[in-house]
Amino acid sequence: MEKGSRSLQSAPLETIANAGMDSTARIYDMYETMLENILQDPSEPPVSLPLEFLEAITDNFSSDHELGRGGYGVVYKGILRSGKVIAVKKIYDAYSIEKDNSLDEISRVMGIMHPNVVQLIGYCAETKMDTLTHDSGKLIVAERRSRLLCFEYISNGGLHMYISKEHLDLGWDEIYKIIKGICSGLDALHEEKIIHLDLKPQNVLMDGNMEPKIVDFGFARQLGENKSKIYTERATGTVGYIAPEYHFHGKISPKADIFSLGVIMIELITGSRSTPHYSYTSYDNNSLDSTQAHQQFTENVLGKWKKIFQRTLHEASVIQVYTHQLKQLIDIALKCVDIDVNKRPTAADILQFFYQNAAGGSSCDPICKNSQVRDLISVQPIELKFPMADPNKFQRSSCLLHLNNNTVGHVAYRMLSNSLSPHLVWPSFGFVPPGCRYTIAVTIRNQQNPRPSNDMFFTLESTRASDQEIKNVISRHLTSDHNDFFTKAKDKGRQVHEEKITPVYGNNDQVSFLLPFMNTHQ
Repeated sequence: MEKGSRSLQSAPLETIANAGMDSTARIYDMYETMLENILQDPSEPPVSLPLEFLEAITDNFSSDHELGRGGYGVVYKGILRSGKVIAVKKIYDAYSIEKDNSLDEISRVMGIMHPNVVQLIGYCAETKMDTLTHDSGKLIVAERRSRLLCFEYISNGGLHMYISKEHLDLGWDEIYKIIKGICSGLDALHEEKIIHLDLKPQNVLMDGNMEPKIVDFGFARQLGENKSKIYTERATGTVGYIAPEYHFHGKISPKADIFSLGVIMIELITGSRSTPHYSYTSYDNNSLDSTQAHQQFTENVLGKWKKIFQRTLHEASVIQVYTHQLKQLIDIALKCVDIDVNKRPTAADILQFFYQNAAGGSSCDPICKNSQVRDLISVQPIELKFPMADPNKFQRSSCLLHLNNNTVGHVAYRMLSNSLSPHLVWPSFGFVPPGCRYTIAVTIRNQQNPRPSNDMFFTLESTRASDQEIKNVISRHLTSDHNDFFTKAKDKGRQVHEEKITPVYGNNDQVSFLLPFMNTHQ
């Protein structure tokens, strides 16, 4: 056969091959687009994905892409063509002669949409026929199952990386925020009757904004419609975090997760990965550490934190506020790990503490004469001072900003920070009762070479809030609701007052907070 005719005959085969490759590329592009859309809009349902696509984005599940391992599978980094990263959990292969538990995890997390629960964006459930040797020695044919779950990628690692007595990157304000976030996510799960059963720092991942997200639902169970507890013969989880009634008697209820939450709270607050006040061996004797021992524990922790506050903070009033919060959360944590299940609070109970601090925990002090008076909210003091930090020391500087409600109704506020600001504002959203004062803390880290003040600013927004609106926000406890609250207020034509707040750094004789102007949106 002549060379020319051979090339003519082979050309259609090459065309078919190229067409197949182009078709595959287009299909992969379609799946990537779907995943990116789901990441942008969490209300979109997760998408079913083919195994070949997941093999492609994980480099065939190479060790270079491995992020971590667990009891049920391995998590890999999946890289989309756009450069975006997702997490792909490959559940260990199983056969049809065994119970398929992997689909349970898919169904449990499919309907959960919460900022403190990892977002499921895709899944794969494929089977193929395979031969294997049975225990009897005979060759049998069975379905080999491939089960994979795709989640949003959480960039800052597990919470366990931040628990250390020597680790000073987490200040009290951040610990407070993390505890609230875990509790909020847990409450969302319990609302759906989902019990996690393996809540521990390794299963709480921190995103780029240091917001906690609960992950890994491999051990989770879901209660029936009218059931408050169930029993199992085989307890799973991690020793040290398993509730004793679950560990010893297989009792599963939301209070099992609350016990785990209490252990995590104590670890965050103490900086220690052990909980010396509780021993599993004491459970059968129904003995806990005495009230006196709990008091001693509280005093020791308060003493440790007071030294940190005095070393890193400069405002006595800030230290007083933080110490009060600390004492309250220690008390809550000890109740969470109470051996008596009935004495443990619910996640909703704990959230109520946080929202009382944000909504109704303000003090009804008289409005100071030299506060900056505005229509709804007056700000005091007009000047807050941030001293220049010593670059050789780990320091935080905090200032308190008092918001006085000048009206006869509740006022909602939120504090927005521009993207260049190194500050942490807590709480950044809340409700100030009529005639009362509410205090927020603005904290900065070391600023060796602070940027000019016009690069950093806050916007304080305030608007009227009805009792029903407050109730709706508190009952849902979603961070997204805070933004929606003000967006809807503007859409309804309600006045939203704005104040621009600009920080300035200097020594103690210099002004560090300026309130140059205010705008009102109609």
